[in-house]
Amino acid sequence: MKAEELLGQELSGSGPEHAIRCVFPERHIHDDRNKSASFNTDKGTYFCHGCGASGGIKWLAEEIGQPDVVREVLEDLGSLSDNGGPRVRRDRVESPAKDAAATPLPTADEIQAAIEKLQKHKKVLDWFIGKRGINADTLKQFDIGLSSTDERVTIPVRDFDGSLLNVRRYKPQPKDDEPKMLSIKGHGSPWRLYPAERLLGPFNGVLIVCAGELDALLAIQEGLPAITRTTGENSGWNSEAGKAALSVIAQLKLRRIAVIFDCDEAGRKGAKNAACALSSVVSEGTYNVDLDRSRNDGYDLTDYLIEKGAGKLSELIRTTELNPPARLTDNDVNLVTGSAA
Repeated sequence: MKAEELLGQELSGSGPEHAIRCVFPERHIHDDRNKSASFNTDKGTYFCHGCGASGGIKWLAEEIGQPDVVREVLEDLGSLSDNGGPRVRRDRVESPAKDAAATPLPTADEIQAAIEKLQKHKKVLDWFIGKRGINADTLKQFDIGLSSTDERVTIPVRDFDGSLLNVRRYKPQPKDDEPKMLSIKGHGSPWRLYPAERLLGPFNGVLIVCAGELDALLAIQEGLPAITRTTGENSGWNSEAGKAALSVIAQLKLRRIAVIFDCDEAGRKGAKNAACALSSVVSEGTYNVDLDRSRNDGYDLTDYLIEKGAGKLSELIRTTELNPPARLTDNDVNLVTGSAA
């Protein structure tokens, strides 16, 4: 396959999304032996969770120094459609954002306007402080804004280099038929680690993996290193996005990770799966932290921090049983995908 020649490695598996080593190994620790990047044969796009490199076939070929192979690679990928495989759409080869079905990402000016609108909206600011514990400084630090069209809170999702990948839109009090969280059409997949920039600096202590963007922001505000995923609690870690995320976390060489999800059936199931998957990328183990075993009402990290504070949370983490590190095996697949209880 011409794409394999361009990438310098084999594309294994039957789906369109393939986990691969980054084609820019000099940007990684240990030359990216853990496969931080992904290549999509359907979209004709490349993305690296580690160094942030991303783009289409033309961009990739030029970056590697093989601009003459663009047509051959496109034709090769397009020919797969004749065999029932994926088809490369010519309007997608430059960048996923150029997909005719995708909504364009907002400009820097539009994001700034959303930030300014939120900072002037006393009712929503009061809600953030009173219900979520997040102050105005933290909101500004992470470019949190307010949509001009539907009054949803806007949460820009950026790559490690600061480039915009998506904007999550949160509804504080959704109606019964409304989703609480939305992504910009065409930019929600693959899911991302958020906030990515928090993975660039040195880590002291335990990294918290939690179940939502606002939970992560409050934890960070309280001095606790935290990240989340721009997907649901029970999304599997064995997807290409999951494998790439695990590879990025592995490069941090962390000793311990604390998984803290919501107190309900879905949250506890998702936390068990996450703790299992993340145990393969730490040296000492993972904590599966249950904030309150007596509750099953969605009590979450934000509720706990507002009620008891960061000190009590740190104490709870320390007293939670540490699950030893382990490499995932074939027997773990059902657990990590979320199909096991």
